[in-house]
Amino acid sequence: MKETAHQFLNKNVNLAVITVPAYFNDAQRQATKDARQIAGLDVLRVINEPTAAVAYGLDKADSSIIAVYDLGGDTHLGGEDFDIVLVDHILNEFKKESGIDLSGDRMTTQRIREAVRRLRSSFLRPPKPTSTSRSSPLMPLDQRISTQKLQVRSQFESLVDPLVKRTIDPCKNALSDAGVKASEVNIVILVGGETVKTIFGRETSRSVHPYEAVAKGAAIQGGVLAGNVTDILLLESRCIETPDGIMNKLINRNTTIPTKKSEVFSPRELVRDNKLLGNFNLVRIPPAPKGVPQIEITFDIDADGVVNVSAKDKATNKDQSMTIASSSGPSDKDIEKMVADTEQYAEADKARRSLIEEVNKADSVCVDTEKAMNGFKEQIDATEKEKLVLREIAKKRQNADMIREKTNETQQASLGLFQKVYEKRNAEPSEEKPAEDAEKKD
Repeated sequence: MKETAHQFLNKNVNLAVITVPAYFNDAQRQATKDARQIAGLDVLRVINEPTAAVAYGLDKADSSIIAVYDLGGDTHLGGEDFDIVLVDHILNEFKKESGIDLSGDRMTTQRIREAVRRLRSSFLRPPKPTSTSRSSPLMPLDQRISTQKLQVRSQFESLVDPLVKRTIDPCKNALSDAGVKASEVNIVILVGGETVKTIFGRETSRSVHPYEAVAKGAAIQGGVLAGNVTDILLLESRCIETPDGIMNKLINRNTTIPTKKSEVFSPRELVRDNKLLGNFNLVRIPPAPKGVPQIEITFDIDADGVVNVSAKDKATNKDQSMTIASSSGPSDKDIEKMVADTEQYAEADKARRSLIEEVNKADSVCVDTEKAMNGFKEQIDATEKEKLVLREIAKKRQNADMIREKTNETQQASLGLFQKVYEKRNAEPSEEKPAEDAEKKD
């Protein structure tokens, strides 16, 4: 991504705002921050993907309550699940009609999957008011199979309806957690069909593109940090365990971050079913009857969602603190070594990448040449020889320059051969004309 941004902007990129899935825990967020350090990026902020989408929506509206319906790819339920349902439907219908089971044909299955994704994208556009269904033109998949039966919107929605219904409870939970009624929601951002309209009682926003909202929201957050955009808040629950094994909530879910809160105990829920983020001991506290010592616990969550915890004995002012980081992640020394290795092997990595690119290009040239030669097999000797040599060199992956040179030779040989065939075919209709002219002269 850093390289892609560099090529697009035509300048070095060192600063970034990174978005992560909302379900990421502290360890995963820390691992993300470690990865950016290895990549040589200074990450200004790590934010949730739906939060970034909200940032984009806030930038385009006045004070509003915004609901973000983020189906994503395939965290627990996502677009991949929709693809599987649709692909299975097409394969099953074809099997019923022809008696042929194509589920084991990986290439055909992949082509169906790609066509299904194009179909899903075409249905992101709303249907015309005068029609309750719409066909979406797709290139034929195969001589044996087609997605024509899925090209009616109502049929598409019927197949994916069970999956869409599984998203209703999370939407209701989000409204409940926020203490908001569906009727109070002003804007609904991102993807959603009729079910989403039913939940929130309004159409989804057409001004926010589903595939761009998160990235644009992250860009807006970059503007906030640079001082170019103001008045945007980002959202994120932390608890501690008392000696009785009960949970004391210091920071509730959906509290705006960055935030800091201190409290001297009031016991609540059991902690045993929750994830342990870390622990430490507050030592050298003078002996006292049970319940007399007062320990002040402070949770400080920074804007990246990373947690700093401290405990202080109010009688002696002794304190202890820790930062919640990934217990399984790399240490600072490991990260430094990774950065050093990245720099040390930069040229080797670059050469390997170049080799892979040339191998892929060579393979593509071979495939294209094979397709082009199908029409005139009797004249393929020279090109076939070049193609076979190229394929052997590409398989060995010995040298990027050698593969590049042989690829160019194969392309030139193919071009020369096809040019001769083209000239020969153009000359064929006019072969009798010179004979006719000769008769006239006689």
